[in-house]
Amino acid sequence: MGRKKKAKTPQPYADIGNTNFAMVRDGLLQSAAFQALTVGERYFYIVCLVQARTQKCGKCLYNHAREDGKEEPYSEWSFVFPAAHMRAYGYDSGNGSRYLQMLTEKGFIERVENNKHRQRVNVYRFTTKWKEEKPP
Repeated sequence: MGRKKKAKTPQPYADIGNTNFAMVRDGLLQSAAFQALTVGERYFYIVCLVQARTQKCGKCLYNHAREDGKEEPYSEWSFVFPAAHMRAYGYDSGNGSRYLQMLTEKGFIERVENNKHRQRVNVYRFTTKWKEEKPP
């Protein structure tokens, strides 16, 4: 009698080879400002955290700075979120832009560069202004 092979148990957090993830602390999740966001805004903020750590975003941000002739790179909390990257997460450019605008108004991110007039991606940065503001 042969030995039975043990089946590998699937890991619920394993995906198709991507290793990008974002840490979300309980202080953020328990804060009144974060809980005042709609469910869509909360989810999009977490998507922004993951997007900011991807290699595609890093390359895009680096190329953006190089094209502008900047020697100093953007801060580590800066990110870009082009429409092509939004589609990869299931957002169209209209919804993604609306969520970015709402998160900017509520102090979770800020727009570092507004490049709409140049038809280039905007540069955003995560902020902690939401800690100082009182939710409505």
